[in-house]
Amino acid sequence: MKYLNSQEAIQIDNELMSETYKYTLSQLMELAGLSSSMAVEKVFTKKEKNVLILVGPGNNGGDGLVAARHLSIFGNKVYIHYPKPNKNFNHLLRQCESHKVLILDDLSNISVDFDVVIDAVFGFSFKGNKKKSYIEKYLTGILIIKGDIRDPFGKVIKFLNFTKIPIASIDIPSGYDVEKGNTDNLFVPALLISLTCPKLGVKNFKGRHFLGGRFIPNELEVKYELNTPSYHGSEQIVEITN
Repeated sequence: MKYLNSQEAIQIDNELMSETYKYTLSQLMELAGLSSSMAVEKVFTKKEKNVLILVGPGNNGGDGLVAARHLSIFGNKVYIHYPKPNKNFNHLLRQCESHKVLILDDLSNISVDFDVVIDAVFGFSFKGNKKKSYIEKYLTGILIIKGDIRDPFGKVIKFLNFTKIPIASIDIPSGYDVEKGNTDNLFVPALLISLTCPKLGVKNFKGRHFLGGRFIPNELEVKYELNTPSYHGSEQIVEITN
């Protein structure tokens, strides 16, 4: 199976949403979030789990909002921490609220005994100087650039790095280099749900690893030589073994 670099991942996403294949972003996020929720259900089998989902402002966060809705529908008690809402995803947030997903404003004073925390903060497009600045400041929980206090993703990274709750990351663990992996010695999730195809930075990942997002046309599979494993029946996820 192929492990994608960042440029390949971007190209495949662009092709899926091109005039050739006509997928919409909402469709892709729905399928990604559904497969992520199914992987969490398969690995964390306790009924009526307490689930915390850390939601970022980009598409990875959109996947997390979809996963939150499905996990609530599955019978779990779901909370989201969403420090920088994206107005383009207001419909996803409203759907979460309509399915009794609760919003947790502060990570510093948690009173709920969570069974799993889902990392849907930064996807594969979060890299370069922006990533480096966030990681350098995560211990303080505050990121200051050009005199402005940026939104509190340093606190979210800090929480992920120090929590004892099992972590499930969507697509790639937040803060990892897409191609080089865990270069900053951050947290290691118990579960990883790769989407479309795994990224180079998780090639040596040793935890439970599932592939989700069952939407790649055969033409793209062949063009990019993805060699993804076969899904079984109507399953939306397939486990990857190293």
